[in-house]
Amino acid sequence: MGFVKSTFAGSWYPGTPKQIEAKLAEFQDKAEKPQKLKKPPIAGVVPHAGWLYSGAIAYEVWANLALRKPDLVVLFGGHVHQYQRSLIFVDDGFQTPLGPVEIHKELVQGLAGAFRFRVADEQTWQPDNTIEVQLPMVKHLFPNARIAVLHLPPRDIILDVVDLIMEFVRRYDCNPVFVGSSDLTHYGPRYGFTPYGIGDKAHRWAKTENDSAFISKLVSLDPQGCLEEGLSNYNACCPGAAAASVTAARLMGSEYGELLTHLTSYEVVPMGDPLDFVGYCSVVF
Repeated sequence: MGFVKSTFAGSWYPGTPKQIEAKLAEFQDKAEKPQKLKKPPIAGVVPHAGWLYSGAIAYEVWANLALRKPDLVVLFGGHVHQYQRSLIFVDDGFQTPLGPVEIHKELVQGLAGAFRFRVADEQTWQPDNTIEVQLPMVKHLFPNARIAVLHLPPRDIILDVVDLIMEFVRRYDCNPVFVGSSDLTHYGPRYGFTPYGIGDKAHRWAKTENDSAFISKLVSLDPQGCLEEGLSNYNACCPGAAAASVTAARLMGSEYGELLTHLTSYEVVPMGDPLDFVGYCSVVF
């Protein structure tokens, strides 16, 4: 048993506590707040590129969820295909430069015994940016919270798994938040997706039409729509994770979502003409 060591510290995000705290302070200064939600959000969807590109966008969600003062963070991620089984991490937790983030072991072991998950531990866990780039933010904002980490495939089984999670959340009397980690359209020759060629027209279509079609399913709390959009139109790299967070939000009583920020990697770091770029959004429920 043990803690997974950081893989992306010093590359995808800063490698030292001082550097991380300084960057998070920058993100805090820029963070958007919901204007339409009636109460602090219970769930959200975050991007998972390097912090240079999407760290500030992801932080907005985490900062708003912090208003809930959660003691449990359920984090859905993983680049999972439809044919793959759901996965749950059951070991001690994850190391970050800010210190360890511990797993809620009783809850995840209970889940692992109640459903046919693939089970991952410190030895079998594969490096995963969808999860790791979030963990310093979790440690910073919720220093005493424990986490549950799951990879759910983009199919209807998500509804059953999230229902089961809710049973265990109630059993252990947790105060939870739920987050799905997913980027949006990956456009360009690098990603093998160029239906509108390259250049400004392609960039405009990818953001205002393709990305926005997925975002509309998020804010309307439509998990099935998230799956269908992501699989059909390549406008979410982890539609299962996003749909799981939407499902959790609905079960916790959310009525709608709110988009905080929507940008592309080209808009964040513009270089030359738009060629290869990725969409990012922060949504809270």
